[in-house]
Amino acid sequence: MQSIGDRLLLKSRIRTLKRNNTIMKFDKYVLPNGKTYVRSTDNGSLNEQDFLEFIENSTALTKADGLAALECIRAFIANNLKEGKTITFNKIGTFGASFSIKEEGKQTGKSVEFKRVTFKASPTLKKEIKDGLQIHQRAKGYRRNDKNNYSIEERRTLLKELLKEEKQIVPYRYVALTTVCKAQAYKDLKKFVEEGWLKEQHFGKAKLYSLK
Repeated sequence: MQSIGDRLLLKSRIRTLKRNNTIMKFDKYVLPNGKTYVRSTDNGSLNEQDFLEFIENSTALTKADGLAALECIRAFIANNLKEGKTITFNKIGTFGASFSIKEEGKQTGKSVEFKRVTFKASPTLKKEIKDGLQIHQRAKGYRRNDKNNYSIEERRTLLKELLKEEKQIVPYRYVALTTVCKAQAYKDLKKFVEEGWLKEQHFGKAKLYSLK
């Protein structure tokens, strides 16, 4: 059971993480017919291990706790979708299942097959993504050559600008900001601390970083 101190610390970290002022870059394309569309860039990708790392660094829970909770969510969704139900998490969205008929004209159970899982984001999630999001067009002529799009100088600048808004971050937030891998993120943060302008604080296993 979590102590009162753990619960207060958890609430404090969640408030910190929700003060996002994320910068998203995009490329603009103009088709021969004159139609213009945009596509986000520099986003990277995250997986289950990133999620578990986020839980461990942002709450009083361990990776094992996070994995157990994730497994419960998966089983809950799968079992109920099989029964034709929809599942709604008010702050996330609604999951459902769609089906198709193998052969037209037949109405037996064998003629119906599962097609895909559907998801509709909740208004709360949409608003949280929209609020505080700064969208900038990527520099003209820029090309993405590898997974790390920013030099160390650019990553330093990005972090300083972010900390002016969010005041303090966890390592996971730096990974999302710069798209570097977790190992490189820790190297960068250690270097910035040694440079003297970044402050590192420890809360159990978790680390928080802020400007000095």
